[in-house]
Amino acid sequence: MTNKPWESKGLLSWNLRFSITTESGMSQGFKKISDQQILGEQGAALVDERTHAMGFLFKRYGSPEAGIDGLIELRNPTTGHVGGRLIAVQVKTRQDRPYTAETEDGFEYLCDLDDVAYWQQANLPVIIVLVHLSDNSLYWKPAPSRVSANDPDIRRLHISKAVERFDVRAADAIAQLAVDQAQPGVWLPPSRQPDAIFLNAVKVILPETIHVAATIYRHGRDALKALLDITDHPPAEWVAKGGRLLTFLNLDSSELCHVLRQSKAQAGQLHLLCPP
Repeated sequence: MTNKPWESKGLLSWNLRFSITTESGMSQGFKKISDQQILGEQGAALVDERTHAMGFLFKRYGSPEAGIDGLIELRNPTTGHVGGRLIAVQVKTRQDRPYTAETEDGFEYLCDLDDVAYWQQANLPVIIVLVHLSDNSLYWKPAPSRVSANDPDIRRLHISKAVERFDVRAADAIAQLAVDQAQPGVWLPPSRQPDAIFLNAVKVILPETIHVAATIYRHGRDALKALLDITDHPPAEWVAKGGRLLTFLNLDSSELCHVLRQSKAQAGQLHLLCPP
């Protein structure tokens, strides 16, 4: 008669040893999936969800994998166009255990030596996505590259919780990693986030009068040299070229009169009035 070790009060109890005792008394073991494997699947599912929210695609490798869990393919969220631009992703998941030196602003994460050596051989950009299941928080950072993997300071990632969240706001920065610097005209998906624009334009108001006069110096540098012989602080609001001097200043009352071909009175007769 076959025993039923999992029957408890008429219901299946999953707090069992997962074994079946056969009629011959032999024990047949089940295959096992560890808690860490379950955590990994949950983390990858969150990365999948956030990547799709960016408008990109996430393709999981599945097991076995050596240090890359999947690929992000860039996609133009507006047109739907894809261009074969790929980014490799390694997902690191934990339930509720705090990170090293974690504060409200950020934390540190030390990458495994073998992982870094593996990523540095990749022919694609690699990012690391750190998943905290307890609060569904995801953070990301480019993998260390082109440096010695033996240096702990290089393997230690410093994560800013405000800046390096893995969400739609990270889409542009992640897309930048796929830029081929050797090829011109690289396509990047447009930003779907509003950009803050800081205007530094200056309003220009033209003067009502521009003074024009002939100068004894053909080039402005020669006129400036002559003005410096007269004063240490010559006026700057003038230009001279081809024997003509133009300025907004009154020629009768400025040091510019010393470099004119005419006298002060004659220079005053050369004013040109320009409508505002």
